[in-house]
Amino acid sequence: MTSDPARAADARERTSRSAADRYEGKRGRHTSTIGRIVPQTLPIILLVLATLYPAASLNIPGAANGGLFLFSLIGLFSLPMLVSKDIGSLTRPSLLHIAILGCLPFTAAVASELARGQWVPRNLDLPLRFALLGPCMACACRLGAKHVRHLQWGLIAGAIAGGSREIYLNYGVDRVAQIGLINTIPYSDIALMFGFLSLLTLGWTLADQRRPWLVFVENTLKLLAFALALGGSIASGSRGGWLTIPFLGLLCWYALAALGSRDAEHQGGSGTHASSTYARVQRAGLAAAILALIALGVWHAWPRLTEAFSNIAVFLHYDHFDTPVGIRFEVWHASVMMFAAHPLFGIGTDQFIPVLNEMVHARRVPDVLLGLPHSHNDMLFALSTAGAFGGLGLLCLYLVPFATCLRWLLDARFRQVRCVMAMGVVTPLSYLIFGLTETMFIISMETAIFVFMTAVFLAVARTTMTATLEKIAHSGSDREGRFTAVQAYHDSDAAHDAGAVESSRHPR
Repeated sequence: MTSDPARAADARERTSRSAADRYEGKRGRHTSTIGRIVPQTLPIILLVLATLYPAASLNIPGAANGGLFLFSLIGLFSLPMLVSKDIGSLTRPSLLHIAILGCLPFTAAVASELARGQWVPRNLDLPLRFALLGPCMACACRLGAKHVRHLQWGLIAGAIAGGSREIYLNYGVDRVAQIGLINTIPYSDIALMFGFLSLLTLGWTLADQRRPWLVFVENTLKLLAFALALGGSIASGSRGGWLTIPFLGLLCWYALAALGSRDAEHQGGSGTHASSTYARVQRAGLAAAILALIALGVWHAWPRLTEAFSNIAVFLHYDHFDTPVGIRFEVWHASVMMFAAHPLFGIGTDQFIPVLNEMVHARRVPDVLLGLPHSHNDMLFALSTAGAFGGLGLLCLYLVPFATCLRWLLDARFRQVRCVMAMGVVTPLSYLIFGLTETMFIISMETAIFVFMTAVFLAVARTTMTATLEKIAHSGSDREGRFTAVQAYHDSDAAHDAGAVESSRHPR
């Protein structure tokens, strides 16, 4: 017979086991709760951060780089999003290729340092931000499709904040040289880019279409954001940024040209003719408003344009270098000579000023270039400092995201899809044109904004394409059916919201 001490020991063991089981059960329930909450709240948190980014990056010191680093850190744990099966074979190669291409400028910078036999860490600072394109894009893929259209409020806020600040600072003065921590030229260029992105959100309407006054208020706010961004660019006198206006204007017109016409045809029924007529009137009014704003801007900016033409004529006929245009022509020539002397790996970013000063002292270039810190051209600066490899990497970062979204844009058949894909085109196209007359990637803030916005819009395009692929099984696999599926996806969301409103008005 078991003794009393043995029974007591057995009872204590059972008690301790039951307590441990209860603890493990509570911890398991707590862990499962966290596991459910984090995936649900993370997209909302990321959406809020991405929405705040445009206005904050322009006006709060450190916000541009901080947002990029935060998204990239989260993206390091989200890299499988780029290769997960739910993305589909149509979008996975594009995202992976772009993520890999983001490492090319950093690789070229490392190769340049190794080839020169020197190691200057600050030469790798800016190229490293390009390498964060992949992690940032993976993080942005977690935004999801449900609330992603709310990103437009951040674009509108960025355009309004940037344009208003430019107009205020330049009011009553000739022209301010600096806004915040950066030169007024890149500041106004980025604000203008946000303005065109805000214009594209006219096809991304959130207001209930059965409330015309609410739609009118939303569209008026978007047009106001575009007008302020355009006015700020004109007030700043940034002539290089004005080169984007015809290209981005045509892009916006193409994206918004389907404003309701094909949607009406898709819906059919007796209201098709009325909807089509309203769409034509709406398109004509939109075109008239945009052209009026651009014409007003050209009229106000005409003195700066005639000054540029005069500078070109003086440079060509009289070899007068001491003008903004003449300085650019000469520093471009100097950059080409640097590239010709070191075609593969360049001279290194830290050597641009010393080499340029040596060329000035040797009378190979005019004295007006003494101490100039960059080439006033992104491609020439990349070629002169990082060689052919650096130029190739930068060209790929321009053209591959541009071509990817442009291909999707040309395939699109409906307003919302067109505007989403056009937003993906705007950032690389804008920076490509800005970089013709200004070195945008010499400042970390401008580099961070390029990487962040490119990643976010590629992720938004990915979300739209994923929705398309999910509907292919129900809508057919032909080209027209792919984007009919996307429209059905968005229309189903709108119909669901409208149904919820009607149910609240007329409960059973």
